[in-house]
Amino acid sequence: MDVDCLLYSSAVFQQLEAIAPTVLAPSEGGDSWQESLTIHANALGQSDLATQWMQRYQERLVSFQQQMGNHLSGLEVSVVRVYPEGPSLYLSDSFVGKILQAAGLSRPPSQQEMGGQRQISQELLQQADGDVLFLWTFGDNVAAQNEALEKLKADSLWSQLKAVQHNQVYEVPGYWIGFGPMAANAIVDDLFTYLLQEPSEHS
Repeated sequence: MDVDCLLYSSAVFQQLEAIAPTVLAPSEGGDSWQESLTIHANALGQSDLATQWMQRYQERLVSFQQQMGNHLSGLEVSVVRVYPEGPSLYLSDSFVGKILQAAGLSRPPSQQEMGGQRQISQELLQQADGDVLFLWTFGDNVAAQNEALEKLKADSLWSQLKAVQHNQVYEVPGYWIGFGPMAANAIVDDLFTYLLQEPSEHS
């Protein structure tokens, strides 16, 4: 964040603080949602509820790892978002990347970088491969989403991906790029659903 943004944020914060109790919490993805949850919960006098949320999240992760057992070893999970401009890899320091790491899941070498996400050309589509591939589209324009997805699937390189050949590609909802405890728990739910074939708690 540059100096101008810091000064602007400080000025806005002071104005809001004059109206009502105000907190400033991180929202930069990765694991910062946990800190944000704690800050908001403390400000609202709901720290016990936040603790319950986090305990439930951790318990589900432990349960997932236990049920996966030896299948966790060497299983590479790819996460790809399809833009009209092309596919983008979600990296290890992204919101979903941190959840997959906490679940004990490995990522393909091309997705073990920092930077949130990285767009690739379709010529580099092999970098999107994994034993399992989670995929979602972008934006409110459904027609553009479908067109981008169909273009990707029509590419000859797509059919060469092992996740495609083994029928291990799963289209997931937008909360995979979300933020916060509800999105985090929903993603863990999806890991149970798709990797352990266990019905979602929310279904």
